[in-house]
Amino acid sequence: MSKKYTTKEAVELLATWGVNFTKGTLDVWRCRKEGPKYIKLRNRIFYTEESLLQFSGGLEIKTTDSEV
Repeated sequence: MSKKYTTKEAVELLATWGVNFTKGTLDVWRCRKEGPKYIKLRNRIFYTEESLLQFSGGLEIKTTDSEV
């Protein structure tokens, strides 16, 4: 089972990977159903390292001049 990170810990872990967001940003994204996947246990929020890694990798954008 992977470690679960609180929002504060998730922000700190993302920062070590060069992805800098505030706790408030993650809070807003959760309300908008954006950002990394999270787990809600009762009234507490947790992130897994896998979901943070996937999110920090960004989204691949295909442009018209991208190779097929």
